[in-house]
Amino acid sequence: MNYTLPKQVGYIILTQFHKTIDTYRIGWNEHTNNYMNRTVHITSTHYGNPFWIDIQLKQLKKHLKVPYKTYMVHANMPEGYGDYTNDFNVLFSDSRSKFHNVDSHKLALPIIQKELQPDDIVIKIDSDAFFINDIDEAFLDRVDREKFIALKEPRHENNLEHDTAHPVFYAFKGEYLEKNSGLMEAMCTIQVDGASNWWGGVDRWLRKTIGKWGVIERTNVTNLHSLYFGIYGDLIYHNWAGSRIMRTREDRRRAKLEGVPLDDIIKRNEELNKLVIKEIGSDVDGLINKLKSK
Repeated sequence: MNYTLPKQVGYIILTQFHKTIDTYRIGWNEHTNNYMNRTVHITSTHYGNPFWIDIQLKQLKKHLKVPYKTYMVHANMPEGYGDYTNDFNVLFSDSRSKFHNVDSHKLALPIIQKELQPDDIVIKIDSDAFFINDIDEAFLDRVDREKFIALKEPRHENNLEHDTAHPVFYAFKGEYLEKNSGLMEAMCTIQVDGASNWWGGVDRWLRKTIGKWGVIERTNVTNLHSLYFGIYGDLIYHNWAGSRIMRTREDRRRAKLEGVPLDDIIKRNEELNKLVIKEIGSDVDGLINKLKSK
């Protein structure tokens, strides 16, 4: 499947990656060098809200312990939001006011596909999610074993029993982006499933190709909310609704249970979110420690 860039899209390919590899290789033993010859290709889309760019970038630099390349999409951003041309290997800028995850995949995944080596790993992570633990040899080994790892969050679904690989976070073997595997098409098209999720094509591909996929589940010790502000697998933090109105299926359940208007729930969410965002900006480690402790 081939995709052409819309006129509103510009992108820049950067070259810092090769220096990164050379730095990593110094002083590593032969076993570790096997991992240093592999690359993790990371893509994320930031839409309309530049807040998450810096924190995601900071955590990425902190926790990536193997060579990596970044393919970022900044869509519908405010004018003058910042210059990130030296921070990512590939940076797409898209001015379309209506933009979906699949639009981002159409931009980034074909570039990743061209860069892939046989043993590489691909990670897709939401803009309001970031690493809180290391992506290292052990994680690469886990992807090798489980082939495809994704986040699971029942509270996001209408049916709490619905089993779905949520696209907040995907990590998979790069070979699955090969032309005939079907994953590229599944990630680049909206295919609504029976639970009204747009990523139904990926779920169908998983069940047909992988069978049982690797799961990272919520591991909060302290929950500020039943859905928002989640830690998953002690690996990533996900804010949920970080760049849109804080209205989810979980909020509709809560409004019905409490017998209050949904707008009241949304207002409560957004007041709490302001406090959390402030803490993320000032002391992200403090927030994560709070969520991981009683």
